[in-house]
Amino acid sequence: MLLLSVQQNAKQMSEASTVELKLSLYESALKELIEAQQSLKEELKDDPTFRAALRGQPIEGKVPNSIYLHTYLAYLRQMNTMERNLLMIESLKTGKQDDGKKNRPQDFARLYDVIIQNLTEILHLPGLEEQSTLNADISLQIVGYKAFRCFYVAQTFLSIKKWKETMALYERSLEYAREAIESYKKSKMEAVKRDKEISGLENLIRDIDGLKYSVHASSILDTQDVVDRTKVTPVKPLIERLGDYVEDPSLATKKPNLIRVPPDFEAIPAKPVFFDLALGHVQFPSLEDKMEQKRQPAGISGYLKGWLWGGKK
Repeated sequence: MLLLSVQQNAKQMSEASTVELKLSLYESALKELIEAQQSLKEELKDDPTFRAALRGQPIEGKVPNSIYLHTYLAYLRQMNTMERNLLMIESLKTGKQDDGKKNRPQDFARLYDVIIQNLTEILHLPGLEEQSTLNADISLQIVGYKAFRCFYVAQTFLSIKKWKETMALYERSLEYAREAIESYKKSKMEAVKRDKEISGLENLIRDIDGLKYSVHASSILDTQDVVDRTKVTPVKPLIERLGDYVEDPSLATKKPNLIRVPPDFEAIPAKPVFFDLALGHVQFPSLEDKMEQKRQPAGISGYLKGWLWGGKK
């Protein structure tokens, strides 16, 4: 029943005329696949081989059909999720936000990141180790979608004027795109799908080649604006802007702008001139009566002087 439903959804998808209808069909198909996977897990939860395969452990001997069925359901789920995200990307490219602005590059980068995760999970599904052709096709698709993811991450940096990061991501995106184109040309993928992927990557390369020159010119103009701002003649003297770097041509002339001449007036404490002059006219009281009297000189001369003329008592 599930396989019939998948085929019916694929037929309805090809006949759908609007993006909204296609997205609705993808959602219903994904819901059925998730329910089928959950039912299979409940039925085989006691199978040790199945549990080991889900944990990523290698399977010895012949791979049972139950694991192949689970792998097929997981493959359909991941592929439908990837196709839905690609459809959303196409819708975002042609549409705008509710406020009339263009969609942000972060939205595209996030969707491409989810697509890369879907393809990476397919490579790790049990039972596909020997499918070299499928693994090669999935791997080259991962490289191609990495080119688009790098491009939109670069656009994100471009919106905030991160010129170096933008140019580096442009170069990385070009490397991924050229590598993917060479791999697509050697792959055995369906001709229609291969030509579509190569055409998209070639358009991406042309867009990046044009944007690189634009970003390079913008970075030069932005640097020139910074230089012009630093060359503005400052109004403050050098002593008042020691912590700011500004190119001041006047510093190399005979009249450099070092300090303010004359300097600004500053309030200072008043000098007590009156008290200094008055101190010379102050009469202090006599302290002679409190001073010690001079002692008589000691020795024989002092003794005779006191005996002949009488000493003071």
